Amino acid sequence: MSAAALGCGAHFVQLRDTWYLVAFLAALVFVGLGSAVALPLVARPRLHLSVSSRLPTVDEDIAVGIHLRVAVGGVVTVTAHLGGSAESIPIKTRRGKSTTATVRWVPRNRGPVRMVVSSLEFREPLGIAVRRLRVRESEELLVLPAELGGLKEVAWGSGSEDNQANLNGMGVPGGAVRDYQAGDPQRQVHWKQSARQGSLLVNLHEDDAVQTENLHLVTDAAAYASSEDFETAVRAAATIGCEWLRCGVQVRLTVGSSTPQLFTEEESLLVALALVQPSGDATPSLDRGVVVTGVHPPDSLASRPGGTVVAVGHVTVPAGWELVVVEGGASD
Repeated sequence: MSAAALGCGAHFVQLRDTWYLVAFLAALVFVGLGSAVALPLVARPRLHLSVSSRLPTVDEDIAVGIHLRVAVGGVVTVTAHLGGSAESIPIKTRRGKSTTATVRWVPRNRGPVRMVVSSLEFREPLGIAVRRLRVRESEELLVLPAELGGLKEVAWGSGSEDNQANLNGMGVPGGAVRDYQAGDPQRQVHWKQSARQGSLLVNLHEDDAVQTENLHLVTDAAAYASSEDFETAVRAAATIGCEWLRCGVQVRLTVGSSTPQLFTEEESLLVALALVQPSGDATPSLDRGVVVTGVHPPDSLASRPGGTVVAVGHVTVPAGWELVVVEGGASD
């Protein structure tokens, strides 16, 4: 702008001895533009992302590492999208060496999340021009639902202490033995162990050694007063299912009207619940177990054998069902 103003003054007002200044300022502009264009080519940037956990839980503080290597030193501004929010992060790089900038991020919602670096911004040494280089480096995360406090006893129903004590003894591996009972086939008798113990013992099948509990999550959107209530229901299901799994009990999970899935590990259960979305699915028939729902429990409860209803809100349940109410929203 100064070069243009001086050039106009020299031409129209006949200002003397200004052309050298016009040329100098114009040269700076061209040098700055040329440097801004050439700098990314000379720098040859190499970028990659890292995260402290690819399966974080809601409200867990995780570290996102932005690793940048350039052939020339300087300040490079990185535009990163972390869970939907864009941040501009200046990174002071050194020539030929990798530099890492660490950003803390706390996920607030469960489900898939993509961490993306969309651009690198180079400012040439004269400070006249900036060149933005578009890139596409990303990391995929899956945010798992966080557990709710105060639901441990719900997993075991009434008489929770006795039930839990009994179930804790069920998680023995296949190949264990028990006392012989009338009707057991002779081929199941563990003869060597029986001889050492002085009494007949039979091999336990794996099915006999591990108990399975039924857990159903209602996904019908009409059953919940708000999306926050649905998220609370997902967290409640995660809490109960993980409590069973920690005690060696398998979990047969039914989500909406989908086919039941059998889980033996906490992580796989939480991954499945992290992907659950509200829908209009009806509630299918389910054996006795725990049903997690909102303010409108399924009508089919009356025809079921009974169990526990965990409701996000105060509801009425049929006879034979035990009701546990949890608060919706962000409450623990």
